[in-house]
Amino acid sequence: MDLPDMWQQAVRTTRIRRKRIASLETFDETHLPYILVCRHPKLEAQANVRQGRVDVARPKLFLPENSPQFEGFDFEQMAANENSIQTLMFVRGVKLPSFKFKNLQNCQLYDGTVDEAVRQYGQDLARTEDVLTGLITAEEDVWPLSLLFYVSLLVAKNLPKDIERLIEEFRGKSPL
Repeated sequence: MDLPDMWQQAVRTTRIRRKRIASLETFDETHLPYILVCRHPKLEAQANVRQGRVDVARPKLFLPENSPQFEGFDFEQMAANENSIQTLMFVRGVKLPSFKFKNLQNCQLYDGTVDEAVRQYGQDLARTEDVLTGLITAEEDVWPLSLLFYVSLLVAKNLPKDIERLIEEFRGKSPL
């Protein structure tokens, strides 16, 4: 399967089971914790659970517009690299800011189905009143693209708030 087909599969099959409620930081690094549950490719009654976070950081150097940097997404397992991912996103109209996206995660085997894992992790997040962690399901073979899709949705959702904060910042520093 080629990269555009994998992207379509990721968009079609990614489900956000519990949304992150808190908004993203406008001027500082944002940590986006997540739990990503995928059906195990060989063991039907088990699931792969990736718990981690994507750190979205503004680069310290000026980069060309819409040229994000990715780290820790394991795109190589899909025979893709950072440039091909950027091209894929650009062609599909997904414009990520020139931030650095760093994925830090661990993967563990869950002894139960995807639905059972989602139910347990969802209850855990509700019990602890965690408004930061997103709970996502996806297909195992496209999980890096599913995670990138999730982050893209969060960035897009936060855009109106970012514009409002940028205007407030500008007015606060403006001599007018």
